[in-house]
Amino acid sequence: SKLQADELVIGSERRKPYHPDHLVFNTVQNRTDLYVLPRPDGVVPSPAERSVAPAAPKPAAKPAAKPAAKPAAKPATKPAAGEGGAEAVLREYLVAAAEREQKGQCVSALEILHKVLDVVPQNCNALAAIARIWTKAGKMDRAAVFADRLEAAIPDDPTSSISMHQELGQIYLEMERHEPSLEQFKLGLQKATAIYDASNPILDELKVKIGRVLYLSLIHIS
Repeated sequence: SKLQADELVIGSERRKPYHPDHLVFNTVQNRTDLYVLPRPDGVVPSPAERSVAPAAPKPAAKPAAKPAAKPAAKPATKPAAGEGGAEAVLREYLVAAAEREQKGQCVSALEILHKVLDVVPQNCNALAAIARIWTKAGKMDRAAVFADRLEAAIPDDPTSSISMHQELGQIYLEMERHEPSLEQFKLGLQKATAIYDASNPILDELKVKIGRVLYLSLIHIS
């Protein structure tokens, strides 16, 4: 049968040996033993005994869960619009094409360069690279197409055009087109003289190339 609370004797002090009727619960945390036994008939618990009964232990509080760490942000696979956008992508393409050209992977380099021209048909760096690759391959007719396109695309701004005049002059020279080669080197020298000091080595480089073209032209004529 069920026992009411008043019919039980509850104690919490540690006492050994225990009475055979005691039902003992060991409580390790407060170093006491909780024991329970039936109260003899007719005996009413005193108020002091009522207060002896220990309260049920509260479960230990669980540690607060740590907020989940956010995964590290992955680097953007495409440049943001504020960082150059399409121009940054084109630069990456040109660098990749140059690396393949240096490794002798000219077919792969040409594929990349033509993708650049699909976006910017007058891109001087791509046109120069394609003309240079075809010249080295001995395909002068194909090289001439892109060399002529490069000549028409070179801007008037000296800072960005001097290197293109040099590049195109060298391509024409390797194609044995001495007159247009000489013209490109002279244009480069003219623009370089306008913005650089006389001691700048680029001026001497262009003068040497002009002299070489003149020398080869004389040999060719003779």
